Amino acid sequence: PEQFSLAVSARGNLSIQDKINLVKEVEDEVVAYKNKYGGIAVVNSLIGQQSQGGGATDEIGQVVVEMNNWKTRPSVNYVLEKLLNNTNDIPGVLVRTKKEQSGPKAAKPINLEIYGDDPDALRTATLKTKAQMEGAGNMIEVTDDLPPPSINWQLQVDRGEAARYGANVALIGTVVKLVTQGVRIGSINTNDSNKQVDIIARYPEAYRGLSGLDRIKVNTQVGAVPLSYFVKRQATLDDGTINRTDQKQAHAITAGVKPGVVPGNEIKIMDAWLKKNLPEGVTYAFTGDQENQKESMIFLLTAFSVAIFMIAAVMLLEFNSFSTCLFILTAVIMSTAGVLIGLMIMGQPFVVVMTGLGIISLAGIIVNNNIVLIDTYDHHRHAGIAPIEAIILAGAQRLRPVVLTSIGTVLGLLPVVFAVNIDFVGRAIDVGGPSSQLWVGLATAITFGMVFATPFTLLITPCMLIIRERYFGHIPGGNQHRITNFLSGLAKRFSNQ
Repeated sequence: PEQFSLAVSARGNLSIQDKINLVKEVEDEVVAYKNKYGGIAVVNSLIGQQSQGGGATDEIGQVVVEMNNWKTRPSVNYVLEKLLNNTNDIPGVLVRTKKEQSGPKAAKPINLEIYGDDPDALRTATLKTKAQMEGAGNMIEVTDDLPPPSINWQLQVDRGEAARYGANVALIGTVVKLVTQGVRIGSINTNDSNKQVDIIARYPEAYRGLSGLDRIKVNTQVGAVPLSYFVKRQATLDDGTINRTDQKQAHAITAGVKPGVVPGNEIKIMDAWLKKNLPEGVTYAFTGDQENQKESMIFLLTAFSVAIFMIAAVMLLEFNSFSTCLFILTAVIMSTAGVLIGLMIMGQPFVVVMTGLGIISLAGIIVNNNIVLIDTYDHHRHAGIAPIEAIILAGAQRLRPVVLTSIGTVLGLLPVVFAVNIDFVGRAIDVGGPSSQLWVGLATAITFGMVFATPFTLLITPCMLIIRERYFGHIPGGNQHRITNFLSGLAKRFSNQ
C-alpha cells in the first residue's frame, strides 16, 4: 500500500491537550524514522477516534503516513515493524497499525463476532477468546470493541430523610449541577455575535470534585445541611455502548496475522477452539473477509458448474458421443490438479477469487487440446484407418499445434507470474510492483494448469481412446457398445491372475 496509519489508544479522562501530547509522541518517532532512513513522504496526525467499525473504543488519534514510490523505499511491512518497535516504549499508549485497504472491506483479515443474551457471560467469553487469540502466536494486534473500564457514580437520595429537612429531589439536583456541569441562570447578547451566550453558575473549582459533594451544604428550612445527610454516593461499572446484531448483544474481535501466515488457517484453529470452549448460550460467527470469501466461493462454484455444463452440452451436440465428451472434460481435472501443484511449488495460497477465476478460465482453454486431438482421430476413423494407426497419426499431426499453443500461453503469462513490469517507453524492468501483485494468482493458475495438463492430454487421451476401442468397440457416430465383451474381458483377466 502507498499509505498506512498508526492508531494510538490510551485510557483515562483525557483532555484534548492530553490526547494531542500523546499522539505527538508517536508522531515524533515517525518523523525521526523519516529523517534517519527516508522512504516516507508525508506524516499527518488526526486527534480523536477515526475508526468506523471494528476499531478500538479507546482510540485517541491516528498518525497517517504516506510512503514514497515503491521503487525507492523498503516494504511497508518492514517500515511498520520498525515503527512499532520504536513506539512500544512510549508510556500510557498502545499503537496499532492499519494499512490502506484497496481490496476487502474489512480492516483486518480476521473478524470474529460473539453473541449472547447474558452480558456478563458475553463479556467473559469475549475476554477469554481475545486472550486465546493473543496467545496463538501467529495473530497480532488483537482488538475488541469492549468499552474501556470506567465508573459511573450514582447518587441515591433518601427521600424520607430529605423531607425531614424540607429538601426535595429538584433542589438536590440543582446543587449537584453546581458541582458538575453548572446551572443556566440567564443569557446575554454580545457585540461580536448574533447569538445569545448562556450564563452558567458553578461552584469554585475546589468544590467540583467528588469530595466536593461531601462538603457542600444545602439551604433547607432548618438551615444549611450537608448534602451527605440524605444523599449516598455509589460506584457502578459503566456498561458503555451496547451493540446488537440480529436482536442479540454482540462483541467484535479483530486481529491481523504475521507476514506469510494464511488467515484461513488461523480461522480454522480458532473455530475448533471456540466450539469446545464457549459456554452455553454464547454463539459466534466469522465475518468480514471470511464472510466475503464464502460468498465468492459459492458464486465461483456455481459459475464453474455452469461452465462445465455448457462445455459438455456443446461437445455432446458436436460429437454426438458421451464418451468423447467425457474424454474432453478429463483435461479440466488434470488442469485443476496442475493448479494445486503449481501453488505448492510457488508457495502461494489458494486465493478464492483470482485462483478460482484461473481454474474457470482453464476449463475453457485446456479442452481445446483434447478437441483438436479427438476431432482429428474421429476424422481418420471415418476415413477407414485402423484405431491404433488413427490415434498415432492424430497425435503426430496435432503435437506441434497443441504444444506451440501451450508454450505461447505459458510464455505470455510468465512475466505476470513473477510480477515483472516491463516499461517499453521508459525502457525499465521492475519486479514486484503493486499493480502486478493482484494478477499473480490468476496467472499462476493458468500457467501451471497448462504446463501439467498439456503433456497429460497428449498421453492420457490416446490411452482412453484405445480403451474405448478395445472394450466397447465404439465407432464415432455409431451406437455399437459391447458392454458384455468388456465385462467378460475383465472377468477373464481376474481369473488369470
